[in-house]
Amino acid sequence: MSFEDLFKSIEEGDLDSVNRILSAEPLAIEARTAEGLSPVMVAAYWGQAGLLDQLVAVSGDLDFWEAATVGATGRIRELVNQEPELATAHSTDGFTALHLAVFFGHPETAQALIEAGADVSARTKNALDNQPLHAANASSNAQSRLASARALVEAGAPP
Repeated sequence: MSFEDLFKSIEEGDLDSVNRILSAEPLAIEARTAEGLSPVMVAAYWGQAGLLDQLVAVSGDLDFWEAATVGATGRIRELVNQEPELATAHSTDGFTALHLAVFFGHPETAQALIEAGADVSARTKNALDNQPLHAANASSNAQSRLASARALVEAGAPP
């Protein structure tokens, strides 16, 4: 079974196939798509919440982008303390961690990133060419959308 099968199963929300693949090949959790996305990131992007929780549980230490996506604020702080430049870095698909945190509805993680020096007006390095405030406004959770937008504007994001 290939890693492409894992990513396809995640996109389709096929829990049985994901479990079968990870049981046969536990290191598949470390696989990356051609764009550099992990299984955790693919599950988040495809809105597979149940799979996302499971993948987070088996993934061990989340990387920086995964931590921002799932709202692992403690992990974000740990990684930024080790590598401060992460606060302003872009992922392989062009987003900053701040974009990811606010889009996926984690204002507390966004606040930690802002405190670590994240650029509240950073533009993505992809076709979206947007800022964190745009990402916050695209979030599906109204409560976190408002909290994230407030934190960004209070930190100087251009409205």
